[in-house]
Amino acid sequence: MDPDPDPPSEPVSHPEPVELFQSGESELINSQTSIYKQEVQWRRAVEVSLQWCFSHNFSVRLYALLALKRVWELEDARRKTWVG
Repeated sequence: MDPDPDPPSEPVSHPEPVELFQSGESELINSQTSIYKQEVQWRRAVEVSLQWCFSHNFSVRLYALLALKRVWELEDARRKTWVG
């Protein structure tokens, strides 16, 4: 009988609780950073849209209002999914 062709070289190690906590903590920090970036992008989109809402050109105002409405809807949907 031939010996096992691929014997395990090292025993399988399981992560320590501290390692699990640290990886979870880093994921939480990354998600909070992502949420912060989304918040900054949303504020900037609202700011730019509001500026164009005061344009003298009707078409520009119309598109700015539509863009503002869409940005607001996206933020509302994001907040609803975040809250649960």
